[in-house]
Amino acid sequence: HQNTAINAAMGLHDDGKTGGALNSWRQYAKSGDIIFDVAGGLGGGVGAGLSGVGAKTSKVVGKIVKSVNKVKVLKTANTRKQFADLFDKIKPNNQITIGNKKLTVLPESGNAKIFERISDKQVMTYFKQLTGSKLPKPIAKKFKVGDNKFEYGVIYKIKTDKGYFTLRNKSASNLSDGSKPRWTIDVSKKIAGTGRKGTEEIKFK
Repeated sequence: HQNTAINAAMGLHDDGKTGGALNSWRQYAKSGDIIFDVAGGLGGGVGAGLSGVGAKTSKVVGKIVKSVNKVKVLKTANTRKQFADLFDKIKPNNQITIGNKKLTVLPESGNAKIFERISDKQVMTYFKQLTGSKLPKPIAKKFKVGDNKFEYGVIYKIKTDKGYFTLRNKSASNLSDGSKPRWTIDVSKKIAGTGRKGTEEIKFK
């Protein structure tokens, strides 16, 4: 039922077509593939649309929501492991996954791992996967981008008990071709499990 619930939440019908999450929930419910509990908390919009689908399909929405949330937690755990493995000193991993797309670390990478051919939207998606959180409000600030040179940019920051996740669009360092990275993600080493002080960085050209 886990994949069924995810398909429904994404608005995907069992015939492979899309038609909105509400219609998908109703379709799966009528087929008996999933069982709903309107009191479980999907919200009035979906709950109201499920009236009349039968007693069998009105019992366990809470379980479905928990199932979807569990998948999100697992995705975050996998994303964080991939991230930490980039910096493994014995057998480093050289790929990350964003949605269904795999990206490979560029050979020019040093301590910071560099990736290319990725959209701004995909960078945001990866940051959300990595943190397991919604994208926070951007903070405008002045960044040092060179010797005595400053530019305004934005930073997204999420605090945890082990440190910070940050996503920023300005950097003081140059890439090997002399250009600046479009985005940089910094993760406290304590979060990544790679050390006790400092941060690990990945950059996107």
